[in-house]
Amino acid sequence: MLISHRKTSDMARGHYTAINIAKNRMELVRTFDFGQVDDFLENNVIVNASGVPSTEGNYRRSTEVSTVSGNLLELVVTVDIRNQKTLIFNLANEQLKTYFAYYLPPGGGTAPPPPSP
Repeated sequence: MLISHRKTSDMARGHYTAINIAKNRMELVRTFDFGQVDDFLENNVIVNASGVPSTEGNYRRSTEVSTVSGNLLELVVTVDIRNQKTLIFNLANEQLKTYFAYYLPPGGGTAPPPPSP
C-alpha cells in the first residue's frame, strides 16, 4: 500500500510539473509581440522540471503555432513525461492550448501578416 501511494504521488507530481512547464511557456510567449510568436516553435525539446533545455531532463516539450485567421493564432504546448521505469517518454501527457489575437487600432488598420508555418 505504501508503494502504491508513493507511485501515485510521484505520478501526480510529474503531471503537475508538466502543466507548469506548459503554462510557463505560454506566459513567456505572451510577453512578445504578435509577429514573434512563431519564434517559439519547437519540437520534442527535452527540458528539466524548470522548463530549461537539458539532455537529462524528465520532460519533453513541443510548441506549435497555427493561424486561425489574419489576426488570430492558436498556440499549443504539449509536455510529455519520461517514464521512470523504462526511461522512454509517454506521449502527450499534458497539453495546453490558447489563442493570441492582434487587436487593430480604433478606426481600422490592417493586421500584420501571420507568422510563416
